[in-house]
Amino acid sequence: MADWKTRSSEVVYETKWFKIHRDEVLNQNGTPITYSYLDLAHPTVMIVAVNDEGKILMQQTYRYTVGKKLWEFPAGQRDGQAPVDAGKRELMEETGLVSDDWADLGALYSATGVTNIQRAICVARNVRPGQGERDQEEDISNHTFFTVSEIEAMIRDGTVDSSGVLAALYLAKLHGLIKE
Repeated sequence: MADWKTRSSEVVYETKWFKIHRDEVLNQNGTPITYSYLDLAHPTVMIVAVNDEGKILMQQTYRYTVGKKLWEFPAGQRDGQAPVDAGKRELMEETGLVSDDWADLGALYSATGVTNIQRAICVARNVRPGQGERDQEEDISNHTFFTVSEIEAMIRDGTVDSSGVLAALYLAKLHGLIKE
């Protein structure tokens, strides 16, 4: 099987957060096609924040793209930072929580058919209130700690419908960093 070959690439739209590319490519069969995709300015990070009782923080975030609030883990762009450094900043900005016990579980891609977004997954254990600046611009509410079983029930019944939550939760379980 031959590799795809890019014949030309142009940025058709750009903001400080992302670019939309339109590429003319030859696919694995040599067939010419136009391929458009979203290129994020910075990779992202998602934080599985665990308190001293072993419960995991979830928050509701309004997502304009789907027109509703979703139950999610704290997350955001890395802005050129290493995953744990970005995780510490995002956790503080979105929740006011801090931790001295972090694990970087690696990165996953999402929606690979339309974007190159890479999301690092970090676990912050023994989170507690901290001192720092909260980001007031984001529409985030309802910070609640849940057990793993409660989150899994929310995934089963459709209350949690973010693939990032499912992936991060499963990765944290595989690494033995969260328990039932």
